[in-house]
Amino acid sequence: MHSINDFVRRLPFKGVVKELLFRPGEQERTVLAGALKGLRFRFDLRHDTQAWRGVYEQLLQRWLTEHVAPGSTCLDIGAADGYFTLLMAKLAGPNGAVHAFEPSALCERITDNVEINRANYALAPVSVYKQFVTANAAPQRPNEVTLDEVVYDAPLKRCDVIKIDVDGAEADVLRGAHRTLEHFHPHLFVEVHSRDLLTQVQQIVSGYGYTLHIEDAAPHEHRPIEYNAFLFSEERKPTSP
Repeated sequence: MHSINDFVRRLPFKGVVKELLFRPGEQERTVLAGALKGLRFRFDLRHDTQAWRGVYEQLLQRWLTEHVAPGSTCLDIGAADGYFTLLMAKLAGPNGAVHAFEPSALCERITDNVEINRANYALAPVSVYKQFVTANAAPQRPNEVTLDEVVYDAPLKRCDVIKIDVDGAEADVLRGAHRTLEHFHPHLFVEVHSRDLLTQVQQIVSGYGYTLHIEDAAPHEHRPIEYNAFLFSEERKPTSP
């Protein structure tokens, strides 16, 4: 089945059809299905339609829907253009808060994609950081920050959900979140791109009483990296006194 899906995904006519149907550049569209159904977002439909159709990372969509409650404080580490930042803001509502981290130029799109929905949805306030989240930060590296610095310098009164997708630096993000994980024990989602990184992440979070449920990315999704595993936190196990 995987080989059939891979074959269909690579068929050249898909790109031709997209060029015929969609004009170049970003277009503001309404998400058609999934947890973001009805929300507006800016898409480049010639390159990818999965997010527009609402079928992008459905496992993560469902997990966020289950764990982000009204009033939640959420951290989106590796927010890209804000697709899941927007979902968190919708689910957390006006009494919640979302902190989104994206060091690339995509950072500039997050606020726009959130603000085009404020007139029709009661969204959480969203703070955007154009910074790398790492294990250690220093004053001479202003583009780097640790999660503990954000949580305790703000300070945040709560931290309920953390989503981490940073293309290889997931273990470093967690190493810089010692106090946050120990004190708040938020729900965790981590995407990893190698089995070695998967082992590192599991070892780090197990020290805080976490167990992680592992799911592979759906075969129909376009994944630029061959290995993709989604790690979802389960209930906390009691730690020894």
